[in-house]
Amino acid sequence: MMKSLFFAFFIIAVSMFSGVIIAEVSYFFLLFIKYLAYGYIETECSEILKGLKIGGIGGGVLGCGIILSKLIKVKGF
Repeated sequence: MMKSLFFAFFIIAVSMFSGVIIAEVSYFFLLFIKYLAYGYIETECSEILKGLKIGGIGGGVLGCGIILSKLIKVKGF
């Protein structure tokens, strides 16, 4: 029981972390494209924090989906 609970929290945490990383990398990639197009960078900390929140929530939802799929024994998980 403890092992499966640890596994569930580990999957959710890894999914949240990877969601944050993907959100920030894509934001900086789009910022780089904007720099190439217009020649300047204009960004605010609130935009970066919004990306962190969106990535964390999206990763958490993904992690919960993976755990639920594993618990109800969906084929492939």
